[in-house]
Amino acid sequence: MISGMEQQRFSFATLIALGFCGIIGAASVTLGALAAHALSGPAAHSAETASHYALFHAAALMATALAADRFGGIARKLMGAAQMLFAAGIVLFSGGLAAAAWGIPTGTAPWGGMALIAAWMMLALAALTAILSRRAP
Repeated sequence: MISGMEQQRFSFATLIALGFCGIIGAASVTLGALAAHALSGPAAHSAETASHYALFHAAALMATALAADRFGGIARKLMGAAQMLFAAGIVLFSGGLAAAAWGIPTGTAPWGGMALIAAWMMLALAALTAILSRRAP
C-alpha cells in the first residue's frame, strides 16, 4: 500500500456488478465482431445494435456500481435499484436483439428498453436525493 493512501474496499454488490460488466463487455465485443464479419442484412444490424447498447450500458452500470459505495441512505438504495435495472435491461434488451439476429424472437427487447430507461431515472433520482439530503438541516 502506498503511504498516505487508504485501501478502497468495495461492497459485495459492487464486485458482482463489476464481474457482470466484464462478462457483458466481452460478450458485446464478440457480438460486434460477429455483426461485422459473420452476419449480414437485418441480422447484422440487430447484432450491432445489441452490441452497442450492451457495451454502453455496461459502462453505465460500472460507473453506477462504483459510485453506489459513496452514497448513503435512500440514495444508496436507489443506486442499487439502478444497478439491477441496468443489468436486467442489458440482458433483456441486448439479449433479445442478439437472439433475434439468429432468428429467435423473444419479445424481451421492449421490456429491456423500459428497464434501461428506469435505470437512468433511478440514477437521476439517487443524485437528486443525495443533493436534497445535503441541504436538509
